[in-house]
Amino acid sequence: MVFWGEMSPQLLQRIIKGVKTDMENASKGILDMTLIDTLCSLGTDGEYDNNMNRDLMRRLETPDLPEPHVFSCPVNNPLKAECCSRNLKMLFPHEMFSALFHHYKEAFFTFIIPSLDTLAAFWDAMKGESFLYI
Repeated sequence: MVFWGEMSPQLLQRIIKGVKTDMENASKGILDMTLIDTLCSLGTDGEYDNNMNRDLMRRLETPDLPEPHVFSCPVNNPLKAECCSRNLKMLFPHEMFSALFHHYKEAFFTFIIPSLDTLAAFWDAMKGESFLYI
């Protein structure tokens, strides 16, 4: 797949690294096969390619996160006389932080506020900063 341009070498490396980790966990007797079995069963065990995305969406838990806001942004195209616009999606940080805090507390305290020292350092860095809100 790499040689035919269907997969990047970077993706191949990440997949193989995951395989290696799984093999190490299997040899230690700590590999949870639940997700692997779920992914292998997509499209009736690969028999129906066209059903794989549907099966994946049905079986995986969708995160409880806010919907992105959609903004129409003008885009100048030098090859055309007229201006066009594109819809861009954006998650507001305060909404994301709130959703993490309310639905995924472990992730919130692992990545957002790992310690009180980190929190204090953040607010110290923000002193004197001004932000423009549009």
